[in-house]
Amino acid sequence: MRNTLYALSRAAPVFDHLHRLSDSAQIKGQTVSDPKPNIQTARLHCPKCEALLRVPARASGVLARCPACSFVFVVPPLTELLEETASTWIEEDVDHLVQEHEQQILTGSPPQAASPTQNTPDPIQARPVRKKLRIGQLKTPQTPDHYEKRTSRGEKKRPSPPAANADPAPVGTEKNVIEPIALRKPIRKPVPVGAPESMPRLSVVRCTPAGVLFEFDSRWLEHEGFRASMPMRCAFTGRTDVTSLSARPLAFTDQAGATFRSPRDLETPNEQRLTVGASPRSVLQRMGLIEGLHRPFNHSVPYYVSIDHTSSSLSCHSVKRSDGKFNCTVLIPEGGTALEWMARVNSVCGDDYLQLEYDLSNLQGNAWLSLPERVRDRLGVWCPFEGGERFIHYLPDVDFGKADAGLAGIVITSNRLVFHKFHHGGQVMFDEAAILVACPQARGIELTLHAEDTHTKMAAVSQEDLAVLRAFLLENSEISLMDSPPPAAA
Repeated sequence: MRNTLYALSRAAPVFDHLHRLSDSAQIKGQTVSDPKPNIQTARLHCPKCEALLRVPARASGVLARCPACSFVFVVPPLTELLEETASTWIEEDVDHLVQEHEQQILTGSPPQAASPTQNTPDPIQARPVRKKLRIGQLKTPQTPDHYEKRTSRGEKKRPSPPAANADPAPVGTEKNVIEPIALRKPIRKPVPVGAPESMPRLSVVRCTPAGVLFEFDSRWLEHEGFRASMPMRCAFTGRTDVTSLSARPLAFTDQAGATFRSPRDLETPNEQRLTVGASPRSVLQRMGLIEGLHRPFNHSVPYYVSIDHTSSSLSCHSVKRSDGKFNCTVLIPEGGTALEWMARVNSVCGDDYLQLEYDLSNLQGNAWLSLPERVRDRLGVWCPFEGGERFIHYLPDVDFGKADAGLAGIVITSNRLVFHKFHHGGQVMFDEAAILVACPQARGIELTLHAEDTHTKMAAVSQEDLAVLRAFLLENSEISLMDSPPPAAA
């Protein structure tokens, strides 16, 4: 606190002279009636890019061009220059004191308050100018003729009027414009939400019981913050025990040509077992680049798997855009991991996060998660879920053993029945006027679909699963379940 008060007191003489100077300061380079303080240079910010500039104090009222963005503006009156100059000194002193305080904390030495008796430069004294500036007098135009410029042949030419959305620049001639000295780079102003060039962002392509498919611009693979944004939890189960996790990079095998056919070929050389105290950035530093991929796909984006999912890999693909560049798609099977990843990248304040949270609460219920992961992976091959579709139940085919569960059977969703067996499969929507015929067989009940003069074998299910299907269709669909074929189809 004492250091900050000292920084404020350093600029106090400037404010003490402000009202005395405001009455006597002249705009056109005339002398000031109060000879103290002897100010030769002043500071101000560019009105457009906020770059910190230094101009002669007698430049009030003349045109100046910002060396950072080339914007031309009128230098404000001397009183405003003094106020802004004092403000920049206070800001620099406070920043310097904060840095000293942080350094003292790191070194362990006790902080020492600055003393007013230290040999500090007089804030009123002029600071050395790096180069001589040429200043012209401001000529306020009275007619549009003052816009005229002379060409190389001496002829007068009226420039075209500025665009409607262009920044209004002060009027004057080129020789009347001074070049301030840039003391600080422009401040990057916040980009409006939704701007394409803002920050890394995840877009949800679809959210199904099989997982959340994200899409993002491939250029963010080189963004260090984005690369360390994946939550440290198993992408397949959501497990968070660090000692049971391994880190792997996202492997875009479609960018590797024919050299690597499996994601494990790219993941194995860069895989790491986590230890207590590990952080995403520490993992990222040790992982390095991925050999066999070109930029930017060779930059590692670690994701995490538990020890009981060592044979599983995330599905990563690249999609070429119309401009020749690529987008990346990544499927996150576990909903909690997907939601946390979006929170880390997009934040939790947007509508996209709320929508994903709502979709996951409806889609990934206990029925889907209760299935073994191998079964879920197999179902995802022949039963791709649609956006907003919920998984209800899976009826395995009794002609397949437990080890082959998920290869055949019937999936009940919120919208349809999806069936698959061997090389045939299909679906029937709940609003269709279809008929299912149940025929007892030696190993179970064989279901046949009768629709539009076609008969299609679906699967053979158990008596218990048939009862589940019958109860669901009775309450939720137009499909009829019969124990014998209808007379017309007999």
